[in-house]
Amino acid sequence: YSLNYWCGVFGVASPKTSMTGADVGDAFERGDYDAISRYALADALAAGEIFRRLEPTVLPVLEAPPA
Repeated sequence: YSLNYWCGVFGVASPKTSMTGADVGDAFERGDYDAISRYALADALAAGEIFRRLEPTVLPVLEAPPA
């Protein structure tokens, strides 16, 4: 599933508002590296927020030693 999907599941604001991965190539061709960096940072922050919400719930179960 996409980051946009998981943002919806966990109630995190989707970073896919002004740019998506499909737009990165065009931005690169234009030399708009600032837009690409903002896009990448927004993705990283959204992924971090999803992780923060998962950390106290699912992750301890996954990290538990097998019974």
